[in-house]
Amino acid sequence: MAKYPTSPAEPPSKDQWDLNHFRFAQMPVMWFATAIGLLDAAALIYFSAAEQADRYQRASDEAAVRARARLAETEDSMTIEPIDEIEPRFLPAFMMYGFAIENLLKGIIVMNNPGLVKDDAIGVPATHDLVRLASAANFSPTAEEAKLLDALSTITVWSGRYPV
Repeated sequence: MAKYPTSPAEPPSKDQWDLNHFRFAQMPVMWFATAIGLLDAAALIYFSAAEQADRYQRASDEAAVRARARLAETEDSMTIEPIDEIEPRFLPAFMMYGFAIENLLKGIIVMNNPGLVKDDAIGVPATHDLVRLASAANFSPTAEEAKLLDALSTITVWSGRYPV
């Protein structure tokens, strides 16, 4: 184990401080603290989007009424009417929820296997697959939970970050 300073007169070297910090950052409490921060951020985004969803639905309904009226007045077979609200953005919230669950599961994995804390690498599984991480954390999700974890994995790896 690392040698820690025994008095204020014996501060750690920069290399030792960096190593101690790296070890501490891998502790379950840090994974859990990060999960809580991500969960809080996800909730802010989610509830903002939920609030926006009501306004967006009303604006979408109004655009549909305008479109039907316009079609009734013309011989066109198609028309486009703008929706005068911003579409709610739930995807970033789900991405943050997925990141929070990933950090929680990785914290549980480290808690169950303290030997994973390494001096030269992060010892948790190098995956974002929440179903695999749940298994590694000795958590057996129900079929419905596994489906949700799989969907969140897709969002965190791809659809929450990239347009394709």
